[in-house]
Amino acid sequence: MKPEFRHIIIVLDDVYHELVYSDDREFFLDVVDYEEFKSRVCVILSFSKVLAGNPGLRFGILYAPNMEIDGKIENIGTKFGVLMADSSTAVCNANQYVGEKIIHAKVGKGNPEWIKIQKEWETNCQKVYNSVVKLGISLFNDDTHFPLVVKPYGAFFGLISGRKLLGKKVPETIKLQDGRTVSDLPKKIQTSIFQTDVQIAYFLLYAAEVVTVPASGFFIEPEAGYLRISFAISEDNLKEAFQRLNSTADEVLKSQ
Repeated sequence: MKPEFRHIIIVLDDVYHELVYSDDREFFLDVVDYEEFKSRVCVILSFSKVLAGNPGLRFGILYAPNMEIDGKIENIGTKFGVLMADSSTAVCNANQYVGEKIIHAKVGKGNPEWIKIQKEWETNCQKVYNSVVKLGISLFNDDTHFPLVVKPYGAFFGLISGRKLLGKKVPETIKLQDGRTVSDLPKKIQTSIFQTDVQIAYFLLYAAEVVTVPASGFFIEPEAGYLRISFAISEDNLKEAFQRLNSTADEVLKSQ
């Protein structure tokens, strides 16, 4: 590393590192063959998302190396702590207690009941993943309008495609599965022709009552029509959501 850059700290946001559905996952610092580079990387990990399976805990972990600051060797983590203390509240005592127990359980130590809970959480992650892949094969195929276009390799999300709706007219009304009618849809989503993923996502919210997230928020072109959907729900709810998406897309195409 050039001397003029040796003061730069690299922050790696790797909150889903543990939530990877593969046995050959590798940690970033394990594959970087540059000791001086490693010594300047701070890694942010998510305790609540990955270890506990409860994002509501709002509990993160920071791995930070020692480095020279103004002629003294200091741990960067202490500097982060001072910064966060000025801008955020601390993790409450109850969450810290849970965190300690789960960290011990993660490495197979501590109370057997906590170890059992941790293993169940890891098993459930894999079970949910297998379910979404299975549903993707049975519901998101070439004959439907919302194929699962990216097989998820980690986290809780998958990408689906609404490209067959692009360029199609937005129907004025559409009937929900329970018989209710939603009207003024072009006005609600502020377009008469589907042109972007944002418009498709808003339409599905009104017409299918399924929440999706435009993939343009994750560096994919909005004109591609991709949407992100979470599969961290029950298999029954996931299956119903997929069926609603397909049924709603059918209604749009039939109305053209």
